[in-house]
Amino acid sequence: MRKYKFLLIITAIFMLVFFSSCAELAGIQELNQEPTLLEQELALLEQDIKNIEQANAVAEEKALQLMEQGFPIAIYEHFPSIPNSAGGVDVIIFWKNISPKDFKYVIFTVKPYNAVDDIVYCTISNEADSRLRITGPVKAKNIDEPSSSVWENVWYNNTIKRIEIEQIDIIYMDNSEESVTASEVKEMFIDRYALYDEFGVRSMYQE
Repeated sequence: MRKYKFLLIITAIFMLVFFSSCAELAGIQELNQEPTLLEQELALLEQDIKNIEQANAVAEEKALQLMEQGFPIAIYEHFPSIPNSAGGVDVIIFWKNISPKDFKYVIFTVKPYNAVDDIVYCTISNEADSRLRITGPVKAKNIDEPSSSVWENVWYNNTIKRIEIEQIDIIYMDNSEESVTASEVKEMFIDRYALYDEFGVRSMYQE
């Protein structure tokens, strides 16, 4: 099952605390081989945290560059959930408002694909495209961690493997509007998974 890397820091810190506690309780200096294993795991976890911090810093630099270029949104991740027992598939998008104005509404138009990159359709609605709305206000120039938006049971189809964002429609608080095309979405995409790989975050935290 997919282990999302945005939870990695919390997981790593928890494991650091856990292993440190185990070492103290067991009396690490009195153990024979166990201290070596624990110390190695602690060192790897500490390195993972440093690598994640470096990758996140690069991601923030990219977001600032997009902001300077006038893009309204930075997209970090977008993916479907594993189908539930009824075949329902959720959509998860990590994004942030980097525009100079607050959002009133944001609508993501998304399309699902199967493992061989064919468009698939909901078995109930027979629709492929789905318009996913977020109601604001969403604050401008967000430099914090990206927000996660989740929509449940967007489609019912257990062959869905990935999604693409076809368009983003933005309505600002002053009621002005802006639309972002699929090609522009690709320019606004900051691939955190690729950055984690680049900085050597261990594959045990991946799928």
